Amino acid sequence: MKCSKNHLSVTVAVICFALAVATPHPSAADDLRLEIRLTKDTFLLREPIWVDLYFTNEGRESLTLNSLDLTWQELQVHVVNAQGDTLEYSGFIADGVCPPGPSLEAYDTYYHYINLSENFGKGAGEYLPPSLRYLEEGTYTLQMRHTGVSSNLAEFKVEHPKGDEGLAYRLVRDASRTGFKYYHTDTQQAIDIFQRLVTKYPKSVYAELANYELAGLHGLLGESERTYQRLRYLILHYPNSHFVLKALPDLLGQMSKGQQIEFLTEIIERHPQTRASDSAERFLEMLEDEKNPKQ
Repeated sequence: MKCSKNHLSVTVAVICFALAVATPHPSAADDLRLEIRLTKDTFLLREPIWVDLYFTNEGRESLTLNSLDLTWQELQVHVVNAQGDTLEYSGFIADGVCPPGPSLEAYDTYYHYINLSENFGKGAGEYLPPSLRYLEEGTYTLQMRHTGVSSNLAEFKVEHPKGDEGLAYRLVRDASRTGFKYYHTDTQQAIDIFQRLVTKYPKSVYAELANYELAGLHGLLGESERTYQRLRYLILHYPNSHFVLKALPDLLGQMSKGQQIEFLTEIIERHPQTRASDSAERFLEMLEDEKNPKQ
């Protein structure tokens, strides 16, 4: 698969969209329901804006969704600001045959999530990594569409932080301007700034982001043990963070099967009814299926 930047791939996107429209899944629009939920209605500047998506098959037959990866443009996301301008997708657009997405049995619900800042925020031209892109201050309306089905409307605001959050925000901004602007050339400087943030403001809305970025930065320096410990810290101290859903598979990949079971069990016992425990339970089920495959 070849990926190219958005402004170089308009033709590919149009072709891919046309193919998707020309070959809809039978009765999907009648049986599929899409609901979106924001984690809150007011976010701070440079705070990740997470959206939870719930696809429910309300029909009696199973159905297969188109790819939910935004690079294929099958999941259409419309973010409109107060001036009526639609924000442009700032990620990549894939070139090739659009692959199928997840399958839903009758009356099943499939969960997905995206970070709006990562995909529609400013910073791509500054070479910021996706997780550090951001939406400007203002009011926004959000709606999504997939397989001919539109979601509910959701509204949210982005405000400038004050007090301690304002101080934590400045550290995120400073790290973005140093260690990330030119392909991580000042990696250690960025690490120092993010470390200052998580030490001084561990309860900040920016702390989850800082911990996740620290894990990645240590990885860039080849510091595998520090990466391991930072991912573990993120999962155990911020169990409801969406970053956990990214961090947990990375951490499990560095463990033996026995260590995986032990750690997943620890998450469930320490943090029940959280995103971390829900994800841990799914991974334990997968390990159990591998151990005892269905005949």
